[in-house]
Amino acid sequence: GLLPDGKPTIEDAEEFYDAASSVYEVVKTNLEKILESNPIDGSEIVESV
Repeated sequence: GLLPDGKPTIEDAEEFYDAASSVYEVVKTNLEKILESNPIDGSEIVESV
């Protein structure tokens, strides 16, 4: 889609992608650390109605 300033340049798109990739890696790493110290066995999962 278009951003408020129109279509992003290739450089803008690459910068955004790099930033999003960095955030993803940080979140993934932190979640993996949490799961290593406190594994989920499935009993905590509750389906919402």
